[in-house]
Amino acid sequence: PRPGRRALVSGGGGVTVSGGEPLTQAEFTSELLRRCKQEGIPTAMESNLSRPFEWLKLALPYLDRLYCDIKLIDDAKHIQYTGVSNWQTLTNIRLLRGCKIPLVVRTPMIPGISDTQENVAGIAAWLKENANVEAYELLNYNPLAQQKSEELGRCYTLGERKRKTKAEMEELRSAAARMGVPTIIGGE
Repeated sequence: PRPGRRALVSGGGGVTVSGGEPLTQAEFTSELLRRCKQEGIPTAMESNLSRPFEWLKLALPYLDRLYCDIKLIDDAKHIQYTGVSNWQTLTNIRLLRGCKIPLVVRTPMIPGISDTQENVAGIAAWLKENANVEAYELLNYNPLAQQKSEELGRCYTLGERKRKTKAEMEELRSAAARMGVPTIIGGE
């Protein structure tokens, strides 16, 4: 892989539970993951970790990898853009610090919102202090979001946005990596 990139999956396949939010149905999710592990199937979960840690604990024994997002480190901005606080997500990431499950934290680069060096470096600094991450992954903006929203009959409020160039993404990756957190560019 190119510098700043590496594969997070070894290529053997498996099951990734995502959503919506899989922890909304924590008992079902945990049972599904348990059965996968029983059959020798590698498991992963994508969660926003916005549910109580007790719900997450049900799934932990059956996970090989966990993915979650920190969109914005500033709680007021997080509330402004997502409608909810990032408190529970950050709390859960702290509580996961002692777990042996590889954790990949992602930040989608929403132009003009989450794609600033201040936000990315702030998240990386917080992760260095509070988490044990396998990688911090920066995801470039997906311009298909507008089309998908329209197809679902939803109002798309972000307007026209452009993806970051490779050079801009590398600048953001470097800003995070300077904080001492393994940082990669994903989703290209």
